[in-house]
Amino acid sequence: MNAYLKPISIRKGVFSNEKSVVLEDFEGDKTSGFFENKYITNGKLGVTVCQEESDLSLIHLPGRTLEIPGDKGYLTVKKTQLEYIKSGTRLTPLDILVKNEAKNE
Repeated sequence: MNAYLKPISIRKGVFSNEKSVVLEDFEGDKTSGFFENKYITNGKLGVTVCQEESDLSLIHLPGRTLEIPGDKGYLTVKKTQLEYIKSGTRLTPLDILVKNEAKNE
């Protein structure tokens, strides 16, 4: 887990150790899934960023969604939807933008 994704909503799951979470992809389409409580912190879902290109990130979810056929736990989101974790510090989208611009110079 190297980032947090802000979901549309988080509700009680079927079981006490999980939550029902609604997520939004980079096109604005919504999907939902059940994720263990240990992956949810301060209203955000812990995810792993696998690949980045332009303003998009391919993330690996700590579980599967219900509505994506053949879902393997991956979702493409806008980078602005993420809050990166680095050495115990969370970066805001502005921090990420500044960091990416510094790389390109």
